Amino acid sequence: MIDVVTGGVIGLLCGLLAWPAGARREIRRAMAGLTHPCGGLVPTTAETLPTPAPGSSAQPQPQPQTQTQPQTSPSRHRLRLAEEAYAQY
Repeated sequence: MIDVVTGGVIGLLCGLLAWPAGARREIRRAMAGLTHPCGGLVPTTAETLPTPAPGSSAQPQPQPQTQTQPQTSPSRHRLRLAEEAYAQY
C-alpha cells in the first residue's frame, strides 16, 4: 500500500512540475470554445434520441420538427482544436 501511495505522490509531483505555465489557460480557452458551438447540437440530439430504432415494436412519438438543422462543422473544428491543445500539453 505504501508503494502505491508513494508512486501516486511522485507521479503527481512530476505532473505539477512538468506542466507548462500557459497550458491551463490554453486548454481552458480551447474547451470553452468547444462547448459554445456544441450547445446548439443539444436540442437536436435530445429530439433524436427518443425515436425508436427501425424494426422495434415501439410506436414513434410525434416530434415537433425543427426548422433548421444546426451546422456541425464549427463544432468539429473546435473539437480538433481542443484535442490538439490537450495533446500538446
